[in-house]
Amino acid sequence: MAHQCPGKHSTRASAAMCRSIYAQAEFWMKIGRLAAASPTLSFNEIISHQLASVHVPVHETRKFPDRVRVRIPKIPRRDTGTITRIVSI
Repeated sequence: MAHQCPGKHSTRASAAMCRSIYAQAEFWMKIGRLAAASPTLSFNEIISHQLASVHVPVHETRKFPDRVRVRIPKIPRRDTGTITRIVSI
C-alpha cells in the first residue's frame, strides 16, 4: 500500500513533500540547488516557493523553524597531566 500524504491538497503536495527513500535524496539535492542559487532564502521560503509552484496554499502546510537550537552536552575531560618532555627511544 502506498503512503498517502494527509490533507486536503494531498495529491498536489505529495509531489513536493512526500518522498520514498530514493526521492528523499532527489528532494534534498533539489533543495541544495535552490539554496545555492538563492542563498538569501530560508528553508521555509524555498518550500513555500515549491508548494506555490504546484498551487498548494502555504497556510495549509507545516512550518519548519528557520533556525534550530541544539544543545550539545559537554563531554567531561579526564585530567591526563602535563607532558613535560618527550623521550625518544
